[in-house]
Parts: sequence; C-alpha cells; structure tokens
Amino acid sequence: VKSKANGIIQSLSVDVGDNVREGLILAELDKENLEAQVREGRATKDGEEANLLVAMAAEAKARIEVENPELKFALREYDRVKTLFAGKIASQQALDEAEKNHEVSANRQQWLEAAARSAAALVTQARARVAAGQAALERAEEGLRNTTIRSPIKGVVLTRDREIGDAVSSILNLGSAATLIMTLGDVSSVYVEGRVDEADVGKIRGGLPVRTTVESFPGETFEGTVT
Repeated sequence: VKSKANGIIQSLSVDVGDNVREGLILAELDKENLEAQVREGRATKDGEEANLLVAMAAEAKARIEVENPELKFALREYDRVKTLFAGKIASQQALDEAEKNHEVSANRQQWLEAAARSAAALVTQARARVAAGQAALERAEEGLRNTTIRSPIKGVVLTRDREIGDAVSSILNLGSAATLIMTLGDVSSVYVEGRVDEADVGKIRGGLPVRTTVESFPGETFEGTVT
C-alpha cells in the first residue's frame, strides 16, 4: 500500500495481523496544507464565477444597445427628407443634416456591434477561467481525499513499514520508488510450496488431497489439493 499524496503520517488505524476489509481506513496523512489549497481553490472559483456574471451582464447590455432604434429613425428621416427634397419642399441643408445624422447613427451601430462581439468574447474568457478554477478545485479536493489511505482489498496486514510522524512520498510523483506504508495479503486462498521426496514424485498428480499443518496454529489441520 502506497499513497497518492505527499505528507506526514498523522494516524495509523491498523497493525500487523489485523484483518481489514476493502475501503477500511488504514492511515491518515496531515491535511493542513491541502485543506488550505482547497479553500484557496474554492475562493478562486467563486471569484471567477462572479466575474462571469459581470461579463454576462455586460454582454446582455451590449446586445440591448446594439438594437439601436436611433438608426431606424435616422434612416426613416433621411428617406423622408430625400423625398421632400426631390419634391423641392425640403432644402439642401435639411437633406445634408438628415444624411449626416444617418451616417452618425450607422457608425454608432458598427461601434455597438463591435462592443457586443467584444462583450461576448469576454464572456467566453470568463467561462474558461471558471472551468480552469473548477478543475484546480477538483485537483485540490482529490489531493485532500488522497490523504486518507484506504484498504484496496479484504485481507490481513502482513507488514506495517511506517509509523506516525514518518514522511510519505506520492506514488504519482515517484512511481514504484514511492514510500511503502504497509503490505496487505489476501489469505482467502493460500498456496504452500512443499518438497516431495524423490522416491514419491511418481505418485504425485494434480488434484490429490493434501493436509497441511502450521506452527502458529498447533493442533489444526488445513485441507488442500495439489496444484
């Protein structure tokens, strides 16, 4: 059993010879630094979500403004004055003024559309930052969960290689060179390697019944078969 997290062993729940079930807590590492990372990650994500709401509000405002009713009114007025000018009812000055107002509104329309596109881009950026903040928070939470070391199998504690206060290196960082915390064994099936006298080898075949005795269980006999 090795750890996915780095840290100092804070508690050990089992000792050599103890029976363990799958999922049972074997050891706990110090959580202080990782808990701080989780709090920091949650605060960062909350801040980015607030920034996203601000960006979305700005985009909504920009999309309302891009409707720009002034452009419709300016175009309508320009068309009306052109008609009056053609009928020699409106002056050249009135026509020039209407044309200028229309061009100003058209230019403002282009500016508003550019502002709306910019606001939409800011929303996209804000969403990306929220996603990055969420991923960082999940990594921190996963690291915190990894400080609780659980049994992967049902079995018996064969060795306990570390004590409280010992430093533990992560298997994610060092691979097979990571700190060994303890060794568990599944003793539901036990294989015994035995020697057979040369004169009896010819009588041995797979499936023959076997009786085995063990010094640690005097008076008990364990039944098995030859493999």
